[in-house]
Amino acid sequence: MSSSLFQLHSIPRSFNPSLRLFDAPFDPERICINIVFFSDLKSGKCSSVVEARLLRFWEARNVKRGGELMWVDMLLMDVNSTLIQATINANRLPRFRDRLAAGTMYSVSGFDVARCAQNFKLADSSLMIRFNDSTEFDVLSDPVSPIPAEGFRFRNQTEL
Repeated sequence: MSSSLFQLHSIPRSFNPSLRLFDAPFDPERICINIVFFSDLKSGKCSSVVEARLLRFWEARNVKRGGELMWVDMLLMDVNSTLIQATINANRLPRFRDRLAAGTMYSVSGFDVARCAQNFKLADSSLMIRFNDSTEFDVLSDPVSPIPAEGFRFRNQTEL
């Protein structure tokens, strides 16, 4: 098992895969969820789960088109204090809008990972998360590990 992979509940050795779901009572020990860190993400579709705190979010509008909403940008932080940018396109925003709250922790899965535009990077990561039609975005009341509420980055004067 990778050091960056948590296994919340492993399937017991006595588990019989030939049993149908309704033949046995529900057993939470049979559930397996893989939680990864932002540093483990690779470009493409991601089927794993990330747990993150939403630090900030804001709307991106096209001023040349009368302020038309294009997307919402977010800054997320994982348990390792790694920051990553995330984006929700305007056509998907109604599905997620009412759940967006700065400071709240979320479980996110089923998203796309893409390269960041170099001229508009919110974090040190070269990757960003893009919500798609299969993205799950749920408030997390009981995280596996505590997620920091703030993040800091130190820069040399030449980087400013």
